[in-house]
Amino acid sequence: MVAGASEGLGEAFALEIAHRGLNVYLIARREEKLKELTDTIQRDHGVQVKYRKVDLSDADQIKDFFSQLDISPVRVVYNAAYAPVGWFTELRAEDPEKIVAVNVRGPVLVTHFASAIMKKGGTEGSC
Repeated sequence: MVAGASEGLGEAFALEIAHRGLNVYLIARREEKLKELTDTIQRDHGVQVKYRKVDLSDADQIKDFFSQLDISPVRVVYNAAYAPVGWFTELRAEDPEKIVAVNVRGPVLVTHFASAIMKKGGTEGSC
């Protein structure tokens, strides 16, 4: 699973994972980009690819995603990030919360839920 797979390093991780012959599950908030990457991976690498639009700043969306996840075992690359450019003192009022939501709470929640799946599958300790 690659969280934050819609562009940049997340996309590169997804492509490399597929290049190595592993199936991949893509999650990010931009569905059109996820669809494009899914098509590319399926065309170029012939592995199974699933994707789902998930806003990783939204704890409820993360919980919902994992409650419906149909894969096991699971390994996670969390590459989502929110990093507005500019002076910190000049950020929009909502930016500090979003920074914490995506960069701190998101990886903690994803790791928590993925670890539960790993533990069920007997893969604890192999993150």
